[in-house]
Amino acid sequence: MILALFIIYHLLHLTAGTVGFRAGEYQHLAVYHNVAAAFSVWYISLFYIVAMACLCLHLDHGIWSMLQTLGWNNARTTAGLKGLSRGLALIVFAGFISVPVAVLAGWLR
Repeated sequence: MILALFIIYHLLHLTAGTVGFRAGEYQHLAVYHNVAAAFSVWYISLFYIVAMACLCLHLDHGIWSMLQTLGWNNARTTAGLKGLSRGLALIVFAGFISVPVAVLAGWLR
C-alpha cells in the first residue's frame, strides 16, 4: 500500500508537477531543474528515502522468494542466497536514494 501511494505521489510530483512545487517552480520537460528543486525540500527527500526503504524490503523479500520458488535454496545455499537478495536490494536502495541525498548535500544544484 505504501509503495502504491508513493507511485501515485511520484507521478503527480515529478511527472505532472501538480504537487510538491511552489507556483511557477515546475518547468515542463526541465527534468534536472525539477529534480533539483523537488529534492531541495528536506521532507520531500525524506519521504522518497523512506519509500525507497520500503521498496528495498519488498525487493529483498521478492528476490528471496523467487530464488526459493526456483528451488535454488537448500541447507548449503540458504545463507548465500539470503545475502544475495539483501545485497541486490541494498544496491537498488543506494542507487535510488543517491539523487535526493546528492541534492540535500549540495552536490547537485
